[in-house]
Amino acid sequence: MSHDDDVFAQIARKTMDTIEKYGHEVRYIFPVDPSDRTAFAYTVGRTLKGRPELLVTGGISKEVMHFMCNEAAAIDDKTPLMDGMELPAGALLEGFPVRVVAADPVDGEMYGAIDLFGLAGMSALQLVWPDMDGDFPGDPDYSLPEYAQPLYPEASCGREESACSMDPCLDVRRDREA
Repeated sequence: MSHDDDVFAQIARKTMDTIEKYGHEVRYIFPVDPSDRTAFAYTVGRTLKGRPELLVTGGISKEVMHFMCNEAAAIDDKTPLMDGMELPAGALLEGFPVRVVAADPVDGEMYGAIDLFGLAGMSALQLVWPDMDGDFPGDPDYSLPEYAQPLYPEASCGREESACSMDPCLDVRRDREA
């Protein structure tokens, strides 16, 4: 076993411990080069419950992304979240609704979940937040640039699982708050 394999095995063990304790783990990914992409957060472990992993992208704080993932997971545990749903203002963001959209875990770079569970049987939902006027990406009056909140709609074509392995160049920090 190489050093890299050993490191990935240790990360996988810690992740599974967190999932066992809390039901899922939230990973926060920040760009090494902010011109490359925006920060994002996603869950790892909801697949074990037969539920979609959750993804939040864009120009909101790490703490808000973490809260949104955890709170949406709690909602999903009681009433399953589905593509096209809109959560009311205050459910995840004070004063603003949040849309739930089917997401592509590969395009969303949810490699922690992909590497642990594979793509077969895995799904993802993106939690999409509005601009300050309450307009969402794609709405005519949406005021933020596209890069402020990248969207990763569910792929219409299948992907080979082998095309999705963790990129060791990504700078991934495991969020220890659960």
